[in-house]
Amino acid sequence: MVTDTAPEFDLGPLSWVQGEIDHALSRGVEALTAFKASPRDATALKHARAHIHQAAGAIQMVGLDAVTAYTDELERQLTRMEELPPPEAQAACDLVDRACRKLKIFLDELVSGANPVPLKLFPEYELMQQARGVRAAAPTDLFYPDLSPRAPKIASGKTVTPKKLPSYLVKQRRLYQRGLLAWLRGDEEGARVMRDAVQGIEDVQTHSAQRSFWWAVGALLEGIVEKGVESGFGVKQLCGRVDLQIRRFVEGSAKVADRMRREVLYYVAISAPVGPQVQAVQRAYRLPGLIPTADVLSADVVRVQPHLREARDLLATAKDLWLKLTGGRVESLPKLKQTLSAVRDKTAAIGEPSLSRLAAALADRLDKLPSGPVSEALAMEYATGLLLAESAIENYATASTELPPQVDAMIARLDTSRPAGGAAAPLLDEMARRAQERLLLAQVAREIQANLRHMEQVLDAFFRDHDKRADLATLAHDSKQIMGALKMLGLAHAEQLLTLCQQQIDQYAQPDARVADEDLELLAESLSGLGFYIEAVEQQRPDRDRLIEPLLAKRLGVPAKPHVDEHDTVEAAVKDLKTALPATLAAFQRSPGDASVRERLEAELTTLKNDAELIGDATLQTDSDAALELLAHAGTGDTAALQDAIAAIAEGRAAAPAPSPSEETMRLLETDAAQFDAELLDIYLTEADEVLDSVASSAARLKAQPDDRDALTTVRRGFHTLKGSGRMVGLTELGEIAFAVEKVHNRLLEDERPASAAVLALIDTAQTSFRVWVDTLRRKGRVTPDATALRTAIEKVDAELPAPRYPSSRARR
Repeated sequence: MVTDTAPEFDLGPLSWVQGEIDHALSRGVEALTAFKASPRDATALKHARAHIHQAAGAIQMVGLDAVTAYTDELERQLTRMEELPPPEAQAACDLVDRACRKLKIFLDELVSGANPVPLKLFPEYELMQQARGVRAAAPTDLFYPDLSPRAPKIASGKTVTPKKLPSYLVKQRRLYQRGLLAWLRGDEEGARVMRDAVQGIEDVQTHSAQRSFWWAVGALLEGIVEKGVESGFGVKQLCGRVDLQIRRFVEGSAKVADRMRREVLYYVAISAPVGPQVQAVQRAYRLPGLIPTADVLSADVVRVQPHLREARDLLATAKDLWLKLTGGRVESLPKLKQTLSAVRDKTAAIGEPSLSRLAAALADRLDKLPSGPVSEALAMEYATGLLLAESAIENYATASTELPPQVDAMIARLDTSRPAGGAAAPLLDEMARRAQERLLLAQVAREIQANLRHMEQVLDAFFRDHDKRADLATLAHDSKQIMGALKMLGLAHAEQLLTLCQQQIDQYAQPDARVADEDLELLAESLSGLGFYIEAVEQQRPDRDRLIEPLLAKRLGVPAKPHVDEHDTVEAAVKDLKTALPATLAAFQRSPGDASVRERLEAELTTLKNDAELIGDATLQTDSDAALELLAHAGTGDTAALQDAIAAIAEGRAAAPAPSPSEETMRLLETDAAQFDAELLDIYLTEADEVLDSVASSAARLKAQPDDRDALTTVRRGFHTLKGSGRMVGLTELGEIAFAVEKVHNRLLEDERPASAAVLALIDTAQTSFRVWVDTLRRKGRVTPDATALRTAIEKVDAELPAPRYPSSRARR
């Protein structure tokens, strides 16, 4: 069975700065509201940027990498507002306002113990990217699984000597490429060939991190073979980049880009568990817990969250008041009625009917309470009802279909003050047990906190005046009471920490004991940590142990475990290469006629360009390409332009360059690459002919029947195919042109509009233009498309359409 639990996240750092982050985001939203009201008020926008930048910095500090990508996008939106005309700036304000509120909710849930699932932020992230022209936001930007798990150790029957390894890997790459080409042509057997090739690569890996990567790739390919994941453009593009990664292995590099690891694991995460390897990888990396459900993504938590938060706080107050009432404090009843009346109003605003019925029933039953003491049975049933309401609010985004019958059963139990039967009985019985535990825990925690406060007061007086030692002896009684409670609750670590604190207090009680400020601070920190820990225990937070474990380790003299980063990444290699570039350029400038120095500089820039593609850094890829072009034309004279280009790339201090692959390896690679590119182009040309014939046939149907939805859908699908296949083989410009045509057809289908004369003219211009470009490619092997006429046709159709709406947000593509 695949676990759906997300990887653990250390809430310690975040919990300390969450208040600061929340405050900064709130101030940022306030400043943004002022800017929206007066778009020419640059000061308000400047303040909004400063506050949100402050929040972003704190988030980056606590290690939430996926959320850092989200805050980077927030800051980009604020920067672009400076250049927008007022109407567009006001729309952008609404977008950023919502994104900030969603971020506050996400962080609040995280600190409250929710699993860290950053993809919950994807709908707002996608809308922000679309607003600045990004056509397809990548869910993997917000997908950060723990990359530390390793593949299980399974004995391999293959043994390849280091001398034969390069030729073996070249063979596996050729096998992978044959499978990839067949799969792209529509032959499903090709995916099996790819999987076999990757299995062969995994079998010869000696480094656990690299073997784990190929194990995950094997799971992805198993998902493709067994139809667990859709073979869309994203998957095809990723499989193409896996070929680039194999090439790197053939060249002798063992580095893998973290971005590629995340992308592979994302598609394994969204795959159905169709095979043992998919299931094993999902289980090892705990991937299902990182993918939010469709209901979670579509829930309007930004509107509902304020009501949920207030209802949660009111219920916490109601539970405390009920505890006091059942303890004999009848003066709590009026306040309890008022509180539950407010809960009823808040649940009505939330809009969940079953929750509203439960809140109303809890409020109404207070008027029917018998005079005198509350019976134990009623006390438990009412506490169970409060717990059910709390559970429904905590799990609002993933509300179960079982909630309505649970509420019905709960109301019946409130009326009879005894357990009822039915399907919901087991769950309510469990809740009743938990309610009893919570009531007991609340009482014990309250007593512990009271004793801790007394200890801290006495110690505070001693810290200020060391002559007040006499009172320290009285603390043994408080400590003993707390110790008994901790023992009863089974909190061994807390008991151990308190024992160490009491030993320190006993030493201070001696008249001649030496008192060091550092030791006093540790004692104060330990008792304060115990207080936070007990609060976390009462709230049943799963991360509570991290509040006292560092204190216990410090007292016991246990050194902190050093962080070990086992795998070497492409990102790290890029950083090293960037720092190496200035030294290599300086060597080239000293000896411009030295062919070996020029080749070394060219090799480093080429490696940077290729690595940039692996990590998805388009800017670095473009900059490296430009530097290579300048190097190709740099003679023995002026190299100022080349120096400027490399200065734009380089960062940090110099480092040694990476070793170059052998000549034989390079020859094999160049032969493979040329053949592979030619075969890919041939696939594109053949597919384009078929697609354009289908478009022409559908266009004829549309002329006869302009509202033929099937024909219009076929045309749209045709240009969607040309977009994907063009991008796949490197014909990016043709892919983007096809995408522009596809978008128009998406709008037509979405608005259910018939094919007008302008639409028919657009289809004719598009398919005629693509036929010319495909023919040129076939004859010359390259093409520079002139899309002027086609873009004019698109503009004419756009003029007939209403303003576009935002497309729906999806985390799975």
